[in-house]
Amino acid sequence: MTDQRQTILGPVGRFFFSPTDPTALGFMRIMTGLVLLYTHAAYTPDLKEFFGPDAWWDQPGANRQRREAPSMASPLGWRAAEPTLRNLDDSPSRRAAEIKFLRTLPLPPAERKANLRYLERLVALTPAPRNPYETPAYQAATQAYLSGLYLVNSAVRLTDGLKAQVRVLLDTDAPDDKQSPVHFPEFLKALPRADRLALWDDALVFGQALPADEEEL
Repeated sequence: MTDQRQTILGPVGRFFFSPTDPTALGFMRIMTGLVLLYTHAAYTPDLKEFFGPDAWWDQPGANRQRREAPSMASPLGWRAAEPTLRNLDDSPSRRAAEIKFLRTLPLPPAERKANLRYLERLVALTPAPRNPYETPAYQAATQAYLSGLYLVNSAVRLTDGLKAQVRVLLDTDAPDDKQSPVHFPEFLKALPRADRLALWDDALVFGQALPADEEEL
């Protein structure tokens, strides 16, 4: 037999082709088989609890993921693809409205980001506590976030003149919403003047992206 150490294969040839004692390889095969046998034997008594229709991942949940969750083909390159839709509502009617709204957004990333900038800033301005069991703080953050959504919901119903009036009120040192057609959330009042105006402009842009049908809001 040719000495593989002297050939172009070098260490690779030594590893794969040089004669050696098979005891270690046989031992590894036996241990691998024992581990595999133990794995099957361990979950066999609870097979139904693990894989049955009412298991940890029950049959309705599995069917919903198979039939409704977005699936993506594996990328051929090094860049991993990411799903474009996630965390959609479980209700079919609300999920349909969410998908319809997302499909109406512009395709260019810069334009799409401009339309959704208000939501991004709203989340940043109303941070929820890391611990959801902090009930008072969590409720306060949720209420602040909802007040930001209510602001958009009211803004889309204003005329151009009323929108200009709101902008004038926000362009003051201490904005007062008593003369305003919309309520100013506390986080909006706490912002500097320039940031208040920018957030109001973002809210109007986001409102224009919402569906015209009020039932879909």
